[in-house]
Amino acid sequence: MNHRLINYLVGVYLFFYFVLWADSTDQIWIISALILGLIVAGTALLFNWFSTDGAFAALIHGTVAFGLGQIYGAALLLIFVLGSYGIAALISTEETGSLSERRTGRQVWSNGFWFSLGIILWSITENPVWLIASAGAIATAAADTTATLTGTHLSSGKVVSILNFKKVTPGVDGGISLIGTTSSFLAAIVVATAAMFLAPVYQFEIILVVLIAGFSGCIVDSYLGAIFQYPNRAIKLPLKKDNPFYFSNNTVNAVATGWGFVVSWLLYHVI
Repeated sequence: MNHRLINYLVGVYLFFYFVLWADSTDQIWIISALILGLIVAGTALLFNWFSTDGAFAALIHGTVAFGLGQIYGAALLLIFVLGSYGIAALISTEETGSLSERRTGRQVWSNGFWFSLGIILWSITENPVWLIASAGAIATAAADTTATLTGTHLSSGKVVSILNFKKVTPGVDGGISLIGTTSSFLAAIVVATAAMFLAPVYQFEIILVVLIAGFSGCIVDSYLGAIFQYPNRAIKLPLKKDNPFYFSNNTVNAVATGWGFVVSWLLYHVI
């Protein structure tokens, strides 16, 4: 995923949307989102939470979520970010040590590309299905992040491979645990509930659509990680590191959130 190209393309779209199509209310939202994004990005750089390209990607991503998605996009993104960092901060107070890590542009877009795409498509078409699809993508990201944090650092029970249910070391890609699976389900419920109440058209079915998409996306992430991800896969295939069948964590996340996006879109038309 070329995160710099994504920054450029999304930035260009934001500019033309602001100049050509946005009304005064939309323009106020975009300007406010940009100002807030600059403050957040600057703070993140100051405290070394993001790399330079990570902070810029977060600025673009946040401007889309807040500026175009307004209350809906802002709330879902805040749930994901505050929930993830809240859990990480809680865990880092235990004997697991600090979980701080500088986020890069690739990491930002691997979790946020499909969410932003849904918001952009909604700004073009005003069809609420794209908002539901974006919720499915970010529900997947929230479920996977929560499962990884809790399963790796809080699981006191058995961690097994999702492929054969044999015991594996906590933190191995494709490893699942009771606390990790339960917390991922709860994270998907939180995002799905917010999406249901904040969507332009209230429909109870939205919570079911987003929940299924988000939780199943987390399962897909675990399966892909177990089979393809280097170097901590749950199984060892006779592949070399430079083999194209190895996926990075960013690629796995992008595919899984794409799954959540597509499944939400499909289910919304079926249910």
